[in-house]
Amino acid sequence: MRRAAFSAVRGMELAKKALMCAAVDPDIKGVLIRGPSGTAKSVLVRSFSRIIPDRKLVEVPQNITEEDMFGGLDMEATIKAGRKEVSKGLMSRADGNLLHIDNANLLDPKILSSVTECVLSGEVKLERGAVSAEYSVDTTLLATMDPIEGELSASVADRFDICVSIIPERDAETRADIAAAVLGLGDDSSDAEAREDTATVERIRAAGSIIGGIGITRATALRIAEICAKLEARGHRGEISVARTARALAALRMATEIGDEDLKDAAVMCLSHRAWKSAAATDDTDDGTAEVEAEEEVRSDVECTEDPEEVLVDYDAYDVYDEAVAPDAFAAGEEDPEEVDTLFEEIREEIECIATFENLRLHDIVGAGKRTTSRASGIRRGRQRGDRIPDGKPVDPAFGATIREAAPYQRTRSPDGSRVVIKPQDIRDKVRIRRDSNAFLFMVDVSGSLAVGNMMSIIQEAIRAMLAESYIKRDRVALMTFRADNADIAVPFTHSVETICSTLEKAPVGDATPLNLALMNAGAYLVNHARKYPDEKRHVVIITDGQGNVPIVRGAQPLSELKKLTAAMEFPDTTWTVIDSGFGHTGKKDAARLAGWLGARYVRMSDLGDY
Repeated sequence: MRRAAFSAVRGMELAKKALMCAAVDPDIKGVLIRGPSGTAKSVLVRSFSRIIPDRKLVEVPQNITEEDMFGGLDMEATIKAGRKEVSKGLMSRADGNLLHIDNANLLDPKILSSVTECVLSGEVKLERGAVSAEYSVDTTLLATMDPIEGELSASVADRFDICVSIIPERDAETRADIAAAVLGLGDDSSDAEAREDTATVERIRAAGSIIGGIGITRATALRIAEICAKLEARGHRGEISVARTARALAALRMATEIGDEDLKDAAVMCLSHRAWKSAAATDDTDDGTAEVEAEEEVRSDVECTEDPEEVLVDYDAYDVYDEAVAPDAFAAGEEDPEEVDTLFEEIREEIECIATFENLRLHDIVGAGKRTTSRASGIRRGRQRGDRIPDGKPVDPAFGATIREAAPYQRTRSPDGSRVVIKPQDIRDKVRIRRDSNAFLFMVDVSGSLAVGNMMSIIQEAIRAMLAESYIKRDRVALMTFRADNADIAVPFTHSVETICSTLEKAPVGDATPLNLALMNAGAYLVNHARKYPDEKRHVVIITDGQGNVPIVRGAQPLSELKKLTAAMEFPDTTWTVIDSGFGHTGKKDAARLAGWLGARYVRMSDLGDY
């Protein structure tokens, strides 16, 4: 299959603009593209690099070490010379080129933080034991990530001037066009794509030649500052990034000044990952006490010493406008408050749309949050993320690190150079990291009480939406259905979302509600799962109206038995969520009571849309 041309990548217009802005203005140092897996994020970056002939794309491997990334000891030269010799790392190859990190959120956080800092500062300072060196690096960092695999820290995300989010196409015709293009169906449009790419290259070159003459007026600077203040953007990088990006967008239009559309696109690209609070929370008409309390809790340790409306960035320090036009450009001129408000509302709506799409339903509903990393508890489990001096006898030797420690002493240990002599003090153990994974058990009440009001079809659609929109990758899901005197695992833990959906669709409905038996069987299943997968976090989602009417022990009172049973439902690394499928058509609160006994999160079926 031929490599995709830049113009052949369908949609993603904002991401394309972001990459073109980085090509026009070399001071835009970082572009982050977020979106679900399979949306051609990496394809877009690689196709873009092919239309920038003077800059190569340097790829960063996922398992790269700090030494390979930034440089370190040159073992061969050190062994020969008998003294420590320094070698430059992959960052030196990025000088004058484009640096690409695919799945940036899965890279070692320490390495990613150092990379972004080096890109911004333009230099690499290497301090590793007795190895000391520094070298300059002038590069643009292009990174991609799938948010469901984990988020970047706020400080690292802030170092990207631009961040755009990819929303998958939903239109059937558009999706068919994408599939046809990838499969090579239909007319061969390679010539047309080549001509379009050539035009894009010329457009970037022309924009680069005029960007220095586009100034940032005082009025524009005030508009940018006010927008950032209203969104409570962290720090002042937001203002700088918006100004640079808006200027680049104007240059791409071959305009001599920045327009409203440039400001709007630039603000969406540069502020969506910097806003302190959600876009929805900026609505002055919102009087929700829960949101206010949550915001106050998060910001309780932050002291605001200045009025954000009076903070204005010193653009002189950042060279964001041309000296020749700056004095005239900053002439008097007050901005119309109504125009600022209208522009802000458009920006707010765009950012709110992005935030809404990126709410990962299933993880949010059960309170699972984003995935994290932790040090692997067992030997040879997880990915290597460094080395250390063994605590006692070595159990998982790190060969490369051990050789590096021994290399400087080989001239004295092996004068003829015929072998490498390793001593106990040289040996290093591997430090391994594993990524947390989640297991979701859906317990679905398919009894007669849910046949009322067509609830089963609503439940099926809700589960399908939760599973589909969370795009479960490392996570696994299982399904239990219960009715009459049966409460069995219909689908054991699997990565197949469609299996869960199709099984639920075919499940028989009606009869009594054996809620107690379902909880008991689920408990036994979870115990076995915990023994087999001790490192996996378990989340149980019970979809029921809570009206259990079948006891486990004949003659027992169902409600009393349920209360005793829930008291025993405590398992390590296990959370419970009750989705009330009866609230609204029965008027009863049995599911809420069940959630209270389980210590579970309680969600009404009607409120699922909020996630």
